[in-house]
Amino acid sequence: MHIQRRATAVAPTPPLSVQQAAAPASIARGGRVSLDIPGDVHQHYFGRGRRRYRLPRFSDLKDITQSKTLGIDQAELKELVKTALIRLKKENRLKSKDSLDAIIDAIFPAPGSIDQSAFEAAVDSSDRTIIYMSVFDTNARIKDKDRPKLRSAMRWAIKVIREAQTSKTMLTRIFGSKQADAAGNYRKAGDRLQAFVDSTATLNKSVNTDYNRDDAALYLGGWADFDDQVIHLEPGVAKVTNSKESVATLVHEAAHLADGAIEDHGYYPPSTGKDAFAGMAESRKLNNAAHYEEFVRRWLNTSTYNNDTEFTPGKAVSGAALTLEDDVRLATTEYFRHGWDAAVEVQFALVKYRKDLLASKDAKFKKDLPELKKISKAMHLSLHRQSPGHETVTQLDIVLAESIARVVSDMGDHSASIKLALTPKDTSEIKKASDRLINDTIRSYGALLGDSKKDRTLTNWLVANYGKAFY
Repeated sequence: MHIQRRATAVAPTPPLSVQQAAAPASIARGGRVSLDIPGDVHQHYFGRGRRRYRLPRFSDLKDITQSKTLGIDQAELKELVKTALIRLKKENRLKSKDSLDAIIDAIFPAPGSIDQSAFEAAVDSSDRTIIYMSVFDTNARIKDKDRPKLRSAMRWAIKVIREAQTSKTMLTRIFGSKQADAAGNYRKAGDRLQAFVDSTATLNKSVNTDYNRDDAALYLGGWADFDDQVIHLEPGVAKVTNSKESVATLVHEAAHLADGAIEDHGYYPPSTGKDAFAGMAESRKLNNAAHYEEFVRRWLNTSTYNNDTEFTPGKAVSGAALTLEDDVRLATTEYFRHGWDAAVEVQFALVKYRKDLLASKDAKFKKDLPELKKISKAMHLSLHRQSPGHETVTQLDIVLAESIARVVSDMGDHSASIKLALTPKDTSEIKKASDRLINDTIRSYGALLGDSKKDRTLTNWLVANYGKAFY
């Protein structure tokens, strides 16, 4: 799949109080401006609940360690693996109670040497959720055994969508004066899903999933590509392990296929604050896929809101005006969401390059190598540390990139628990207040690189590259 995206400079997220005045010709996407780019891919955050930091297989680490050509310095390799272990420790998934330095020294006892027994003493290598297996199981066609249940969920989603098209009162509560436009988008979304139900060939071509568990590690519920009319579903959604969540996700992704202007301005609460989500400007709600979930969730009785709740721009659910703290916290969560999105894109790209290289297709990799080395240096991966002329994408690079995405997303959630001290000056300087909250969040959470200044440099780089295609 070829994804085309255009990178633009990241500006501060506009306050909710002024979003209503945003010009519709230039649709604000969180803190940056999206220019209706063909092929733009919209990723859908899935949520918490399961621990998912991972390591490469021992055999992959052994190949890196004993390679005669890669030339990665042993001390640097130990530091990279230690970084991965820091993140596993955050989830209490290390078997060993030894210090990280002691664990690393045991795994790598000498230059060019790696100890399997020490590796297995540190982590449960039989746990499929800890070990990254194969890039070839990512972006896979829906299996025959999963297709009937997925089609049933699609039919259910279509039924709810058709209800939405004619429910003027409820759509007005959600989209305000844009209810008629929203109804039209629902119709097109339903038509897209109907095409998947009607044709197995179309479904096989346009809907895929992940059987390698990358999505869970990335907190990814799915993505949609308007230009190619393709959607990707997290395997739990594809297998319909929770029918109501599968229906909501299908409607979210189908909304992206309905109109190229429908993007992601904030995911469903609590990923975006409950009041901030309800108080968005009508133009942003109309072009935010998560708002198309709201009718579905009310219909399924899974909504965060009461069925009679009206979404009023600039207002909290209670009817009170949104506060300065709402603006600052939204700017902060959008910062981390943009960073997560960029890290996910890097992981996507590394998987594709590794697939190419394993299939002896290296032309694109060689062409893009200078840029990939810059990415590797920014994200503290291994590519830029390898011997010139012998570079490759390792399984360790993929695991580190996916864990960065996970940490940054966790930080966005963690920011809600950080006390926010506002000053009178912050009324006109939301970005400065948000910057303080971001720094406090990074220091409090840890688990990225182990140094808050380096962590902020990395997250800034990710946010600056939000919306960029890396493959």
